[in-house]
Amino acid sequence: MSLSGRAALMNPIKTIALVVALFVVVGSARAVVPIVPKPVNVEETAGVFQLKPETTISGSPAELVAYAADALKLKKAEGASAGSIVLSTNPATPTGAEGYELLVTPDKITVSATQPAGIFYGIQSIKQMIGSDGKIPACKITDAPRFGYRGLMLDSSRHMQTKEYILSLLDRMSELKLNRFHWHLSDDRGWRIESKKYPKLNEIGSWANSTDVDEGAPRASSSKPGRYGGFYTQSDIREIVAYADARFITIVPEVDLPGHTTDIVAAYPELGCTRKPMPVRYDFWGSDALLCLGDERTYQFVEGMLTELIELFPHSPVIHTGGDECFHYQWNHCPVCQAKMKEMHLKDASALQGYFSERVAKFLASKGRRMQGWDEIREGTNLPPGVIVQQWRNLKAAKEAAEAGLDVVCSPSEFCYFDHIYNALPTSKVLSFDPVPDDLKPELVSHILGAQGNLWAETLSTPADVDFHAFPRALAMAEIGWSPKDPKGAPRDFTDFCLRAQSWIDRQPADQRLGLKQRLIGNPDYGQPIAMWSKADLVAKTPTMSWDISQAISGPGTYRITFELRAGAWLLTEQATITPGGSIDKHSGYTGVVQDCNQYDVTLDKYDPQTKYMLEAVARGRQGTGSTGQIFVMKIK
Repeated sequence: MSLSGRAALMNPIKTIALVVALFVVVGSARAVVPIVPKPVNVEETAGVFQLKPETTISGSPAELVAYAADALKLKKAEGASAGSIVLSTNPATPTGAEGYELLVTPDKITVSATQPAGIFYGIQSIKQMIGSDGKIPACKITDAPRFGYRGLMLDSSRHMQTKEYILSLLDRMSELKLNRFHWHLSDDRGWRIESKKYPKLNEIGSWANSTDVDEGAPRASSSKPGRYGGFYTQSDIREIVAYADARFITIVPEVDLPGHTTDIVAAYPELGCTRKPMPVRYDFWGSDALLCLGDERTYQFVEGMLTELIELFPHSPVIHTGGDECFHYQWNHCPVCQAKMKEMHLKDASALQGYFSERVAKFLASKGRRMQGWDEIREGTNLPPGVIVQQWRNLKAAKEAAEAGLDVVCSPSEFCYFDHIYNALPTSKVLSFDPVPDDLKPELVSHILGAQGNLWAETLSTPADVDFHAFPRALAMAEIGWSPKDPKGAPRDFTDFCLRAQSWIDRQPADQRLGLKQRLIGNPDYGQPIAMWSKADLVAKTPTMSWDISQAISGPGTYRITFELRAGAWLLTEQATITPGGSIDKHSGYTGVVQDCNQYDVTLDKYDPQTKYMLEAVARGRQGTGSTGQIFVMKIK
């Protein structure tokens, strides 16, 4: 599901011009009220509030006073309204459940809201307004979100992140007023939830072997050798749930059903159509193992597993059950599934999946939960009220689901798949997305719950990889979900957004700040664009290609070579070197709308300015030769 379709790639000449212009603007200015997402209304007034060692905070609720005192390094004052900064829950505040009013004067700061969530978001705005000199500009802010669902999805199945990384991601989400953490916890590559009821899910289903891959498929070349995987203990999950709750983030846990279930079928083969044992595979996409939807044991397992999941996520009103990319071959050739279709008068395999979706939705409803699923769940059935459809495949899916009376979370791959390369999905394109279809009738707009950015982890093997793809695009997603549209329909002001986002970037730790500015206003800094490859290079009899890169070679040292697709078939790379005299970096990589291990480091021990230096690479096109792309060279040592 995470890789279907191709995003349009940016024109490199236009991109360079935009980057140069924005570097000048962003590098020389700072927004007066540098808040992301942009507040609904800001009235700037005279003066500043100066944070000092003696600045105090008071008010209610007590837990948020304690949180703000720690976050802003303040002392707690005695008395409900005696502090220099006062938090106040006031039912009369006209800002809704998550909105707030923030009044900053030279003498005092007051945050008012009807609910604790609004107080929390007011604190986040204060944090973002603090200058390096401790000054906060005087102003009055009235603010509330456009959408109630403002999400970020993380795939922890393809690559599993540490508990500590999850907590750090929740911190940054809360700073940006993102309030839904969609946690993808099962897929073909591994089951990530400790199960007391079904222990084989952890003994077998949580572990893959990197040798179990299909020949000719893009390989997760960053994969670890041998056994790979793991799972979050129930204690880990409870800690993460409590951490999210304290930051007003609702977790939407996902177990992918009834496809992308190699992890389940490996653990319990009797639940699959073939009934045969199989390994958890480490393919790029995994395999097409499906649950047998004609066998009642499947439904008993699903209900038992979901009951256990609900107990682990007691404050999650929505359970995501996947539903995407169920290739029907196995159901069409399974006698048990065919018998169920005949029994239930189901005309085809789509209707069989619809029967499964409807049955699971009704079970979750009996437990007081709503079902959410990828947009395929609408196929073959009329879903019961309360089901949430998550759009991903095309821009029409949201409108069609809303017209069917269903609520929708919008995350079309064209705008919201953050694992895509920045050339295909720059931050500016994320910011241009509007979840509400232009032609949706006004009376149906309430069915659009909000928007979400998705981080599929086939190629994101480390926390640094996740951060690279998530930020700063998550800032744009936060702006989409919270800030209102221009009443006249004008596009969002990207320059204004960059000025406010730059202030957020400046506050990040040095290791997380690296490269954020480049990814904010354009493409990552890969160095000098030195050459292109084309179809002509790929149809040569030998897979070795070469380019003159003499102008990028300035002396002995180590050079990083980056291959990045511009259009057409993916490029599968095997090795690169610089001749004469360069070392050889040999490993499998690829570049497409997503990419992995597509950089090669080559060392030159000697340099002669009169020598012609050639880049030589072993590479081929995947599924054809119609591929073009750009090659960058950067001296890193």
